[in-house]
Amino acid sequence: MNSPFIRRGRIATLLALAAAVATGTVGVGPALAGSQPGAQTVAAGNAAAVDQWSQKLWAAARESNTDAFNDLVVDVPDAQSAARTDPGVVGAAVSLKESIANREALRTKRLAEVNEELNKTLAGELTDSNLSKALVSALELHMVSLDKPSVMKDPRIAGLITKGEQAAKAAEERGDWLNASLLYYRLYYLLDQKGRYEEDVQRLNRRLEMLRLYAPKRLWELRVEQLKAEGTAAEKLPPYNAQGADYREKLKPVTMEMVVAAVHRAATQHVERTAWQKVVAGALHSVRLLAEMPDMRATFAGLADDAARARFVEAIRKQEQDVLAAKGSSSVGDIWDYLEVVVQTSEKTVRLPKEAIFHEFANGGLDELDEFSAVIWPDELIRFQKSTAGKFVGVGVQIELNEEQMVRVVTPLDGTPAYRAGIRTGDLIKTVNGRDVFGLSLDQVVEFITGPAGTPVTLGIERPGENDQKTQIEKKLTRAVIPLKSIKGWKRLGAAEDDWDWFVDADAKIGYVRVTGFTDDTTADFDAAITQMLGKGLKGLVLDLRFNPGGLLDQAVSLTNRWVDRGVIVSTQGATHQIESQKFAMPGRSILSSIPTIVLINEGSASASEIVSGALQKYGHDGLIKCYVVGSRSYGKGSVQDVYWLADGQAAMKLTTQYYMLPDRRIIHRLPGSEHWGIEPDIAVEMLPSQTTDMLLLRRNSDVLALDENGQLIVDEKSPTPDPKDLLTKGTDVQLQAALVLLHTQLPAPKLADGAKPEKAPTN
Repeated sequence: MNSPFIRRGRIATLLALAAAVATGTVGVGPALAGSQPGAQTVAAGNAAAVDQWSQKLWAAARESNTDAFNDLVVDVPDAQSAARTDPGVVGAAVSLKESIANREALRTKRLAEVNEELNKTLAGELTDSNLSKALVSALELHMVSLDKPSVMKDPRIAGLITKGEQAAKAAEERGDWLNASLLYYRLYYLLDQKGRYEEDVQRLNRRLEMLRLYAPKRLWELRVEQLKAEGTAAEKLPPYNAQGADYREKLKPVTMEMVVAAVHRAATQHVERTAWQKVVAGALHSVRLLAEMPDMRATFAGLADDAARARFVEAIRKQEQDVLAAKGSSSVGDIWDYLEVVVQTSEKTVRLPKEAIFHEFANGGLDELDEFSAVIWPDELIRFQKSTAGKFVGVGVQIELNEEQMVRVVTPLDGTPAYRAGIRTGDLIKTVNGRDVFGLSLDQVVEFITGPAGTPVTLGIERPGENDQKTQIEKKLTRAVIPLKSIKGWKRLGAAEDDWDWFVDADAKIGYVRVTGFTDDTTADFDAAITQMLGKGLKGLVLDLRFNPGGLLDQAVSLTNRWVDRGVIVSTQGATHQIESQKFAMPGRSILSSIPTIVLINEGSASASEIVSGALQKYGHDGLIKCYVVGSRSYGKGSVQDVYWLADGQAAMKLTTQYYMLPDRRIIHRLPGSEHWGIEPDIAVEMLPSQTTDMLLLRRNSDVLALDENGQLIVDEKSPTPDPKDLLTKGTDVQLQAALVLLHTQLPAPKLADGAKPEKAPTN
């Protein structure tokens, strides 16, 4: 695998550049190439050298040779005379070179800071809070360091892992599930998810989910204790709000029939054909876990009887052993019988509500499969449908929790009930249908606001004014279907969700499209954006799939079809390891087949976004399209979840039944023990954690325009809307800069360099 860092032979050059950046002798990130009036081109005498160098850059992407690309960027031809004046590839490369130097200077600085932070934390009292803080520092050291093995061999890190594990076990033993979970999570990620703490993380997740459902006040108490230990001021601690905390309302539709059907399907149709004994034993274990948690005794009175609880726990434990020792296959009737025994034993001992037993039985069974298989309970359906369909029923406001834990309106969405009612950016939502929402999570607030289309909802609004004046407003709205746009451009221009500047470089006609997910309207909205760009002379395109979690397969296929005119786009492989289905490109839809394209991916690109980037990469390597991939390795979520409805549509389940395969038969999914997964970029470009954070914050803030009650833009001179151009001029988004360098090599199509092989002609 090519290194995501600059080749070691070039480290000395980079360090020298980094020192120059630090002392101010080299500027960082000039304005985007071609944006300066009166720019001069490279001297004619150097044109051939630049042309040859330019073609080698593109060839490096074709050959997936990151080292060669980095060497070429360091050795920009005629950089002294063309560094800031060339309107094309030289100017873009010089900008990238300086941004890389800035990154290396930032790396050096941050490594020193994190080492100091870690030493300071380890020198103090090693409370759970401090151990957790130290693990964060260790994780950042590992992420930022060029020599990762040395970080893991550092005696401080080895000792921290031991102490962290001991603290996590102690926290779990005393019932501090929140700190135990946090410590195990950080150990899990520090060791690169190698499975050492996977069972611990899963067990603590289940405990916390039980707390959230059955004992939310206890979960709130643990969170408050944790915040106090971290030094949060008392006035900033969130209050406890019991609104919507009744588990009986949430579990009312849950029945034995739906749970048995879900567990049986899980035990017989999962892609790995997990043994039914393991699935049912996991289901029983989850019920036992509920009974053993001391926090549940305040909710379920029967668990407070020590003798009764002991009999129940022992009976379930024996059932687990019997199931694991069982032979042969399992039927729906067998699973029904196991669950019936649990219910009957409960009636004779602790008298747990049947719905609670059903809920934990199903969750425990599906926990034995994979992280993507799960029951979608009635109270979770709205969020699930929103994430897959790209629309939901609500009033159309983006909300966040501000520093005071108030629900703040980020922006009303154009054309929605909230927009038409005059709700504006900065409004605080205090009540929903008269119920106080202070102290609730955002998910809980969303649940209150959303509901069936056509039904009313009343929002109590507090609007800040001048001189600390606050106006109380009541808005009566009617819920409606709210579409969520998954296609975004370079710079937001107006209130409409499709009102974007689509060109990251207007002079060179390089377009930019971010796909945030794959929903029902993704391809249609993409086509509308491309139509605008083609009408203005589109010559190159950046397709940004970073942090795209995936979505609908048909949309991933149709989007890929915009480049690929014929051939397989994706296949699926089931439990027999045979191809079970294939999706093909449909001829005549490849409107971008001749447009040079760079796809951006990172560790947040998953599922459908991996299918798109992987398929485009394959056909790019075949020479059928001009398309390569830049960034960092993707997440590795290449599995198919079939959705099955339960209880006449009141609940559902997701079950992993197949794995996706790219056209070259690569499996995307990160299988247990595998070292090869996800999509490896053709040109690997590292971004430091702080750069990624800065990029995400700037993108979020520049994408959201503040609107008043009339839908007009609010101009705040003290806090203007960020300009996304800063991502380039300040050298923050190095991956995007690398994409622009590659695209500039193709604009206009340069002559072939001596010895370079021509691209295969497109056949579509």
